[in-house]
Amino acid sequence: MNSFVASTWGKSLIKNLGKELKKDPLWFSKSSNIFFGDSKLHLAIFVEPFLQYMLEGKKTVETRFSINRVAPFEKVKKGDYLLLKKTGGPVVGITKVTNVWFYNIDEESIEFIRRKFGRMICAEDDDFWEERSKKMFATLMQVGDVYQFDPIFIDKKDRRGWVVCSVGDSKNGK
Repeated sequence: MNSFVASTWGKSLIKNLGKELKKDPLWFSKSSNIFFGDSKLHLAIFVEPFLQYMLEGKKTVETRFSINRVAPFEKVKKGDYLLLKKTGGPVVGITKVTNVWFYNIDEESIEFIRRKFGRMICAEDDDFWEERSKKMFATLMQVGDVYQFDPIFIDKKDRRGWVVCSVGDSKNGK
């Protein structure tokens, strides 16, 4: 069994997520794929205003930049699901990953990402891009079908901004 499913907050999150997804027929139909299929579930922690942009559908590409090869880099795939959690707050939504791109960052790639995805990322100011240009890896995830639900409070204490929390790992032996 993976460490997420074994964690107290992970068990609580999955239980309450199931209750929230049952409230919406579309998401209830997707829940079997989330809980028993090949799709992975990821917990993504957001700062404002980016969380609100995602919930409103204005932000259609989520990005994660890093110095090291850490999740979600090469860990997320098309068809996976992202749980949307506010920094220091509750999990408030879910969305499906519809496309994924991975980049090794250099001057050319960061400029390409900015030109092609800047509006979809909701990041058009120079400071955002200057900070990201110091990173080594980038993961870009196009998302769709954002579903906002009643807040789910969890007791996650660590500082990770991303947690791969696939619930099917123990079943699939992954």
